[in-house]
Amino acid sequence: MAGRAVAMRREFSPQVISTLAWAFATVPAGSAAGLWEVLEAEAIARLGSFEARDLSNLAWAAAKQAQGRAGLLRSLAPACAEKLREFGGQALSNTAWALAACGGAAGAELVPALAEEAAARVDELTPQAMSSLAWACAVTRVDSAPLLAAVSSAAAERLPEFDPHALAGTLWASARLSRAEPQLVRLAARTVAASSSEFGLRSLAGVAWALATLGVEEPSAFRSIAATLAEELHVDAPGSSGAAATPGFAKDVLSVVWALHFVGELDRGVLDLAHAALAEVGCRLDGARRTMPGAAEAGGSGTDTGARGPLGEVPRVALDMADRLAVEKPPGWEVDQRLDRRELGEEEDAGEVRRRLSEFLRAALPPRQWPIVQDVEHCRGLLHRLDVPSSGLVLVAKTYEAYYDLMLQLSTGALVRDYLVLCHGWLPSECREVYARVDWVEGRGLPSQVSPQGKPARTLLKVLAHGLRRQSTAEGAQRLSFLAVRVETGRRHQIRAHLAHLGHPVVCDGKYTDSSVFLSDLEWCPRNFIHR
Repeated sequence: MAGRAVAMRREFSPQVISTLAWAFATVPAGSAAGLWEVLEAEAIARLGSFEARDLSNLAWAAAKQAQGRAGLLRSLAPACAEKLREFGGQALSNTAWALAACGGAAGAELVPALAEEAAARVDELTPQAMSSLAWACAVTRVDSAPLLAAVSSAAAERLPEFDPHALAGTLWASARLSRAEPQLVRLAARTVAASSSEFGLRSLAGVAWALATLGVEEPSAFRSIAATLAEELHVDAPGSSGAAATPGFAKDVLSVVWALHFVGELDRGVLDLAHAALAEVGCRLDGARRTMPGAAEAGGSGTDTGARGPLGEVPRVALDMADRLAVEKPPGWEVDQRLDRRELGEEEDAGEVRRRLSEFLRAALPPRQWPIVQDVEHCRGLLHRLDVPSSGLVLVAKTYEAYYDLMLQLSTGALVRDYLVLCHGWLPSECREVYARVDWVEGRGLPSQVSPQGKPARTLLKVLAHGLRRQSTAEGAQRLSFLAVRVETGRRHQIRAHLAHLGHPVVCDGKYTDSSVFLSDLEWCPRNFIHR
């Protein structure tokens, strides 16, 4: 059928092209080999003749493709903007979802306009359409107060119409942007308390995270969530059927466990069930990935990659165990858990020197034996980040089972991360904790900042000493504080953002201090003064 469609493409109307794209997006990948490229080229050449509904269907279909269709979506965005007033409620929702799901500049540019249009027509929207629009705003970081207020108000009035998936999506988005209406949150918490057993694991993870981060004081809701998770782990345990043994299943379990721990409602029984389920997921992945064809790559020839940090240092293995290790990272090395520009086939900035910890790991751990070191979905085995200019220990899982064991420890606070930090000024000794949301948007090149739209972030502080650094007579002595710091959440640049927020930035921090302060610090301190 796909072959016949390719041959007849010139005869297709815009509606037929969008319908075909929609239909083939719902079948398994590879079933329409070659068709997508033809439909995409045909659609881009004739976008001016597409009706609003056809544009929406085409956007949805493009987003459903396994790799997305970034080129098509970039072309669709201006065509959609021209016909925005002709979009129905479902078309607005589908288009916003598609743009957010694929990311990129097209979504950031068009989602605000879609949200503005939808806010004025919220009565036309189904609960699922409201949820998808709110989700799209949260994912693209479009803080559309009018839409979220209208959706929250409508959801509170029409809550019985919302199925668990729609409720979870709406609540998650509202929490992610800190735009949750109190009435909706109260009603949602009561609904969860009474009927959490109707929520699938993915929806349960969404509402658990939202209620926890919003600071909802509704113990019955969290106890109900815990009971439902326990039941899910009993019924859908990977050992009882292969269906649940997936990274997605594990991610949802970890999300619910984190939320329960965050609000103090995680009991030992649920924790033991989660540990057993995650261990089974890890074991199955270990068995599958080690026998995967083509798993072997260069590696294991040693630990010296030839790269050096700005002070001439290289990483070293501080502790090597059977299934995990601790690496001491020098300043100047990147904990690269994700694909970078080079691996995506893009050009790096001119003159940019990248010292990647993943390269050190591949040299130390042969991928044939330890395939997790080249698995970006599992962060290459790297359990957490450590900022490029900082130094200290980084935990690395050699196996998937170890990865999920350590992730569970991180989610429940069993694994602590302590730092030594030197900051400017005399931080008051009574300052023991910072709880302020930290926001960071990937791809925008901006530092993290304390913001209501950020994720919950808690940093514990202990002043170890106050000191004075002698300077020239004209400048006087410089006040400094030496701190012990523990992070209970792991947001990007959390310590640096929190201390800068307090007015006590880290010594030699080029991102969170004025350039004059940074240059002055460099005269006596060659590196960012954070060590884990």
